[in-house]
Amino acid sequence: PLTRAVSGGAADCRVSAAMALRSVAKHEPALLIHGRCMRALAVAAGSDDPVLCGWSISALALAARSAAGCRAVLPSAPALLAALAGEREVACWAADALCAICEHGCGGAFTTMCARRRL
Repeated sequence: PLTRAVSGGAADCRVSAAMALRSVAKHEPALLIHGRCMRALAVAAGSDDPVLCGWSISALALAARSAAGCRAVLPSAPALLAALAGEREVACWAADALCAICEHGCGGAFTTMCARRRL
């Protein structure tokens, strides 16, 4: 239900779902990583709504703090890179996620993905 809520519906419901998914990422990241939530969070991270974007990116950053999480967050890299130019707090969360990707050995895959997409 949270994945569907963050993917569509009213703006306040999307934000509430992203907040709940961030809590899951903080306390039980494996539940988030092995579910369908990562793709929904990646889409929400690229949202024009700065609040939804912020909560989604912070959830991705928390999920990326494990080796399995960094691989799951890797497809979100374009949204994370774009967020670096945004609001300070969101940019900090995006930087945290990108650092975790590199720290857990996904840096090579990240570099390859950026080269393919010309980021």
